[in-house]
Amino acid sequence: MGRGAQLMRSLLLLGGLLAGGLGTAAALEVGEQAPDFMLPATTGGNISLSQFRGQKLVLLEFYMGDFMPTCAANLSARKADYGKFRELNVQILAISASYSTS
Repeated sequence: MGRGAQLMRSLLLLGGLLAGGLGTAAALEVGEQAPDFMLPATTGGNISLSQFRGQKLVLLEFYMGDFMPTCAANLSARKADYGKFRELNVQILAISASYSTS
């Protein structure tokens, strides 16, 4: 497994651990499948982790709010690197705990 794939796998596992906070928290072992979740999408309807399973790697970006400087900087960095993530077949899902429209 290449270095980029290992990094993406680690990010996926971290995101899975954080997403577990939506229900009962549980640690994942390397190679374990992250728990599914469903949240409202900004484009309408809902989005779930399982809809990408077997198709793309998923990077979960958790942030507090659109107008917080640190969060905005992190999201801008993801946007600037979007082409690189796309080449690696990575779907970025940004999840705001504070705003349902973010």
